[in-house]
Amino acid sequence: MTAAGEVLLVRGRRLLEDLQRLETDVRRMGQGLQGTLRIGFTGSATYGLMPRVFRESASAFDGLALEVVGELLTPELTQRLVDHRLDVAVLRPPVDSAGVDWSPILEERLIAAIPSRSAMSRRERLSLTELASHPLVGYPEESSVSQTVAAECLRRGIALKVDQRVSETSTLLSLVAAGVGSAIVPESATALSLGHTSFREIVDAPSVQLAIAWRTGDESPVLQRYIPFLQKVILASQKGIR
Repeated sequence: MTAAGEVLLVRGRRLLEDLQRLETDVRRMGQGLQGTLRIGFTGSATYGLMPRVFRESASAFDGLALEVVGELLTPELTQRLVDHRLDVAVLRPPVDSAGVDWSPILEERLIAAIPSRSAMSRRERLSLTELASHPLVGYPEESSVSQTVAAECLRRGIALKVDQRVSETSTLLSLVAAGVGSAIVPESATALSLGHTSFREIVDAPSVQLAIAWRTGDESPVLQRYIPFLQKVILASQKGIR
């Protein structure tokens, strides 16, 4: 074989290998096994669910690249879906957007996060009325948790006074740990332990839903395969949340 023929043989083999890899990648993308998926998580689900989703996604979708953002409220998550900045989101209903479909997965209890130095930390159970007589910090008023708590307090004639509001669960629990006030949070927030904080049951607290949301009409193979997988992972983690 001439020198030119050897070069042609080597490069031809590389081209065939690249073509085979390309064919495999295209087939896997068509099957929803490969590609990029942008996923967002709401508040405490960032800590209670995101690590498990990452771990199990790596096993079930070895060719899937996840781009993840956490600690967002439902309004921001739904807007990012509509703007094509996210493909799927784990959020808390209600979802007020005509361009987003969603499916409820589970309900989660709301509990109290209490500064360890507070006298309330010596109680095993608390009520909304008891919390109303102590300093509180909370999520923004437009958050699903705040709206759910406000509706329940209105129904019971209880007036909660929230001195400070923050969007991130990590910041909220930091304020609790610093003794600024107590907070009402989803039970999955217990996955984020900052110390100097005690978590207690609220006997008359409402629950909040957790749901999967996606852009209306999005029929990408990756998304259609990932949604039932994500639902399965969340349901499997339900015992850990409760």
